[in-house]
Amino acid sequence: MRRPAHFALALLLPPSYNAAMPESHDIAVLRRLQIVRLALLLLIEIFFLLVLYIGGRVYGSYLADNLRRHMTDIGRITALRVAESSPGQDLHPFLSAVAHQAGLESLFVVGSMGRSLGDSRPDVRPGSRYSPILLDHQAFADALSGRPASGPPYSLAGFSFRSAYVPVHGGGGRVDAVVVVAAGEGFAAVLYRLQRTVRWVMIIAGLGLMLYIGLFILSDIHAARVERYERRSRGLALLGFMAAEIAHRVRNPLAIIMSTAEALRRKYKSRSDDDQLYDYIPEEVSRVNTAVEDLLSLGHPTPRQVQDLSLEEIVSGAVAQAALGKRFPTIKVAIDVESDPSGRGHRIFGDRRALTEAVRNLLVNAAEASGGDGTISVLVMREPSGRSVLAVADSGPGIPAATLRHMFDPFYTTRSDGTGLGLAIVGRIVDQHGAEISVSSNEQGASFRIVFPRDEVEYGKKMNLEDLADDETADS
Repeated sequence: MRRPAHFALALLLPPSYNAAMPESHDIAVLRRLQIVRLALLLLIEIFFLLVLYIGGRVYGSYLADNLRRHMTDIGRITALRVAESSPGQDLHPFLSAVAHQAGLESLFVVGSMGRSLGDSRPDVRPGSRYSPILLDHQAFADALSGRPASGPPYSLAGFSFRSAYVPVHGGGGRVDAVVVVAAGEGFAAVLYRLQRTVRWVMIIAGLGLMLYIGLFILSDIHAARVERYERRSRGLALLGFMAAEIAHRVRNPLAIIMSTAEALRRKYKSRSDDDQLYDYIPEEVSRVNTAVEDLLSLGHPTPRQVQDLSLEEIVSGAVAQAALGKRFPTIKVAIDVESDPSGRGHRIFGDRRALTEAVRNLLVNAAEASGGDGTISVLVMREPSGRSVLAVADSGPGIPAATLRHMFDPFYTTRSDGTGLGLAIVGRIVDQHGAEISVSSNEQGASFRIVFPRDEVEYGKKMNLEDLADDETADS
């Protein structure tokens, strides 16, 4: 089974160094724990809301029952007072005072013939006949028979209420009238307060849950960024630790192999059949030496000799250094530079050598992705925001979606002869210059797009923020 290149490098490290390095799966475990914690919180929150809602309804029904009994008690007290009053006495002041103090909607006394004997409302005169809508026939008949009764249900503050019908007993135990008690705002106030309290608690709990979910999403996004950064930092740390050792162990044998191959070529140059075999040795040694150079370049920070540069000149220098015509004779490079209205050209800030190396790696990667044939399109343009943009597109088969997220990870490669360092170097250089790189792909090929800072001020701000982030990461 083929193992990744960084596994082989890890075997060269001391055990203590490997043990001290952070593992990306630790971050993945923390993210899974966060998901489990969120699921538990959701269950607890749903259970809490259900208990709160059901408890509010149960307690509200209990309060409603108590209020109904209280209405019946008011009816009984009123019936005793009415029975003690003299015939023809005006009951309105008494009924109005009781209704006002108890918070009733209405309190009135109805004679056996359905006419008013007294009412808390000033507009109802004694002797008036009540409408069947206001006076329930069945409850009124039950009360005339000597039993307290309840009227038809109606909603009050979300709970079902019934008006109370209480008989007024006269002399000899007969029923002379019926007291009707209808609940009002005073009774509803308790239920409204309960409903309002339950509603606000549920709203606050829901907002708290939404806030927690929002924080979870933000933390998950941040954790994903940290995981990507940690994965890249781990590879860079491995390189930084091993670059000098690898250079020391590999370069000396490479020099000996090259000199030995040249000596053998000179000694046995008469054997023309073996000349091709001698050519293989320098080619393979050159490949190994290139890999070592890439390793050293990625493992050590590039000196920042920042200056005002022309992006067009950077592209021209990278094309010259890539020398694609030697390795890929049929490849074509098409460069398109959009005109700049300011006349200054496309100016960027950075290290000339590092940026040229990054563009060169993009060109080589595009040529290899195209299979050594086709056209590499290089576009230099300016966004409406004023930022200079460099786009390098190939005519290859494109990049699978699963591979896009790993494009700039050290040692990640899909080619059997690749080292996985070229694009990692590009990503590091782009980060060091406060620029942003993105990749898009389809069946017609892949395109790498680098957006540089607008000017020196924006470049300085991004560099200060990145330095601060690096310091915080180092401190943690």
